[in-house]
Amino acid sequence: MTGAPGAGSPARAHDERPFHFAAGDEHIFGVLTEPTGRDSGVGVLLLSGGVYVLSTNRNRLYVRMARQLAARGHRSLRMDYRGVGESTGIIGDYPLDDPNVLDVEAAIGQLTAAGARRLVMVGSCYGARAAMHAAADHPALASMVLLAPPVGDKGRGAAPTPDDVGKLFRDRLSTLWRRRIPTLLLYGREDNYYQDFLGASATPPLAELFAEGSPLVVRTLPGKAHGLQRLDIQDTFVDLVLDWVATVTEGDRAHAD
Repeated sequence: MTGAPGAGSPARAHDERPFHFAAGDEHIFGVLTEPTGRDSGVGVLLLSGGVYVLSTNRNRLYVRMARQLAARGHRSLRMDYRGVGESTGIIGDYPLDDPNVLDVEAAIGQLTAAGARRLVMVGSCYGARAAMHAAADHPALASMVLLAPPVGDKGRGAAPTPDDVGKLFRDRLSTLWRRRIPTLLLYGREDNYYQDFLGASATPPLAELFAEGSPLVVRTLPGKAHGLQRLDIQDTFVDLVLDWVATVTEGDRAHAD
């Protein structure tokens, strides 16, 4: 992707601020990366998968992504969920019907306080569900990138039949569709969650959400994308996020013209 007008150099450590912020009774660790290019007013929240995945994500993937976003004028925040890494609290069961919403809402508040006027949510697996649940209704939400979101609301999110598709998953996806929020859903073609998604998205009531002209866009990657285990998938994910976020600012410039 070519740099936008006013693009700067990728951010470095001195362009970042590690800090703690309150989420209920806990203190959540985050790293705010400030834009090095002309400030776009866009804030990107980077949400890792569940369990013990740190704010850096696999192979410092989110560090690299945040610093490249900064060169394009976007500030970003990556964070450790409560009970993980440098955050306080006790790690929970990561239920998909309550995916650390309090932590994510607090992080959104930090981004907007730092100057973000429009929000882009980027989440992997559990983080994708956390993004959907916490931000689908947010008035500043401009776009989403969701990597391998589980379709079910129970356990690890398996949904082998359309009847197993989670009510909350349907509700949040419907909200994004109704609000016309550009949303990129990414799955590996060998992901178990992708097979669940295929069945769900081909069956009412979700099928209508993916009809022609929908703001919900589905792309597949070769092999397994869930867990970001392969270096080539990690690189592709970074590139896709950078391109998707660019559409927000390109839309802003077109509207201004």
